[in-house]
Amino acid sequence: MTSGPTFSEIIVPLDGSELSAHALVPACTIAKHLDVPMRVVSFHPPAADGDELRQIIGEQLDKAGGMSPSVEIAPLDSSVSEQLEPILNASPDALVAMSTRGRGHSAALLGSVANEILAEFHRPVLLIGPGCAADTFRTEGPLVVAADRGDGTRAVLDLSAGLLATFDYAAQIVNVLDPDLATAMERSRGGPEGSDLPHESAMAHRYANELGRATGQEVDYVVLHSKHPGPAIADHAADQGASLIAMATHARTGLRRLTLGSVTAEVVTRASCPVLATAPAPKR
Repeated sequence: MTSGPTFSEIIVPLDGSELSAHALVPACTIAKHLDVPMRVVSFHPPAADGDELRQIIGEQLDKAGGMSPSVEIAPLDSSVSEQLEPILNASPDALVAMSTRGRGHSAALLGSVANEILAEFHRPVLLIGPGCAADTFRTEGPLVVAADRGDGTRAVLDLSAGLLATFDYAAQIVNVLDPDLATAMERSRGGPEGSDLPHESAMAHRYANELGRATGQEVDYVVLHSKHPGPAIADHAADQGASLIAMATHARTGLRRLTLGSVTAEVVTRASCPVLATAPAPKR
């Protein structure tokens, strides 16, 4: 397991709306904890008044309090993601923090900007969903790490190792199984010789051990039974009073249509805390 990224700065795309401003408090909190700069970027239609947008963002920053980030405002000459591209390329270790709407299974659930950052740049994005209590975000407390058998779990374990080394989180691996599959696994339970673990817990237990060895911390684990993993993860995180959920997603691009894995979409929609999502780079 490799160590997770060290964020060199926090980049917050804003559009002047109250929704987008919900990302400011978590972004400020992380930037202050890491002692790194924070940068706000925003774009306005060419015919619009950039000064008005700057004033609105200034008021939003005053309300968030705590930092005086650099603010970059420019005319929107192409798509937002295209104009963000040189900024992100010039700062490969930056964390992007942004708010997003939740719309169930909509293909555009997280919006094209968040999806393209995940799909094209393969870097973590801190997502602030509509139900997130962003103003109470903390860099300590429970960290729920959603893990499954997918390729992205390795990336999220590496990311979580970096979080545990940097912040004051206590991690818990969470795996969600379909109840029917759990019943079938229980019937055929065998597991490693000499192990008294239920078969369904073996994977979560292994990931918890790996993350624990990498960080020198005790890592808990739990297996949930549900046919709807997204709500199950979000509700469990709320029950635990989680400060953050870390998970992998399968953001994809194609014909300029961007989609995100439905589980991540549902978690972001329902979660009461921010979701740190990462998309693994494609295998070569």
